[in-house]
Amino acid sequence: MKKFYILVLLLVFFLPTCQDSERKPVLEAYLSKNCDFCKRFRDALKDTDFAKEVKSLVSLKIQNRNAEADAKHKIRGVPTFILFVKSEVQYRIGFFRNKKTFLEELKYGLAGPNMSERERRFSERKKLLDSIFLGKFYEESGDLKAVSFYKDASLLISRRICDVYIGALLFEEDKGHLYPETEEIAKKLLASSQFTQWDILYLAKRMSGLAVKYNRNPVYFAQYVFDKTKAMLKQDCSEEEKKILTSRKKYAQLQLILYKEKNAPKAWKFFKSEILPENWESDFGELNYVAWFIFQNRVAMGKKLLELAEKLSEKSFRLSKKENVSEEMIAALLDTQACISYVLGKRDRAIKLIKGAIDNSPKKNYVQLLERIKAGKKL
Repeated sequence: MKKFYILVLLLVFFLPTCQDSERKPVLEAYLSKNCDFCKRFRDALKDTDFAKEVKSLVSLKIQNRNAEADAKHKIRGVPTFILFVKSEVQYRIGFFRNKKTFLEELKYGLAGPNMSERERRFSERKKLLDSIFLGKFYEESGDLKAVSFYKDASLLISRRICDVYIGALLFEEDKGHLYPETEEIAKKLLASSQFTQWDILYLAKRMSGLAVKYNRNPVYFAQYVFDKTKAMLKQDCSEEEKKILTSRKKYAQLQLILYKEKNAPKAWKFFKSEILPENWESDFGELNYVAWFIFQNRVAMGKKLLELAEKLSEKSFRLSKKENVSEEMIAALLDTQACISYVLGKRDRAIKLIKGAIDNSPKKNYVQLLERIKAGKKL
């Protein structure tokens, strides 16, 4: 009889705890060993107060990023945090900047119904909060549905929204399909008075980069960045802000030399003297960056510099073997080589290289690149 009462007492005290645990939201954290932001999150968990607060909100499950999870949850980068409530996806977070911001995002994700319920509710009545919530959710998974939620609610009025709309271009397989419309919207936003100078600068810089990505002329946005940074440097700003502004001004100047003056030799000389660090030729990461920059600007820079980029990317790969680099980094270096080889007409070599990238990191974009190269499609 005594044993029976002890069992009853145990059930009374511990059963509610077990039930609470089952009802508790689950946060799956997909991380990588060689990611600085993932390391930052792991280090943050060493802070007892932060870890305690996270675990008071959710049951945390840390997992290494894997191909199965990538396919199932459309994970396109690390860290990625997916919030489940009653086994249904409630929210996702695609970054870790600091403890405060992370907790704010997590609490934001917990405050409300799951995604399917939000979509149903949104279809009946378009509410501002639901549209932002759904837009952010689909942005994190690289889904173009993000665009429709922001457009439907007429929310193209802030840097965050604009960034989402422009960012959606990055996941459009039909290269640049949305670019003309986005360019028109971006120009209107630059002319508005709703933003801070830094927001405007960010938008113009982002658009100049996308213009190059989709083989458009970036002069309009590059000129805007150049003029804006020049004006901001005359104002009171911190040393750190001066460094950022000077860097952006130089990059805009490089684009203007390349696309407005159409002077590739001058642009290459400026790039080496004003933008690249002194040791760039002995750093595999810098070499890869330079090779990729030339590849992205290949039409303006010309075949001679593209052939140089091929040599630089090969040197980058050789130097990387002397260091303990991750498989993802090796894949990225091979990807650069494959792209350059392909546009230089070396299709077989490009196929071999991109297969090597897939062996090291079976990312969807590498598989898609292999398919494009095999089909002889334009990059």
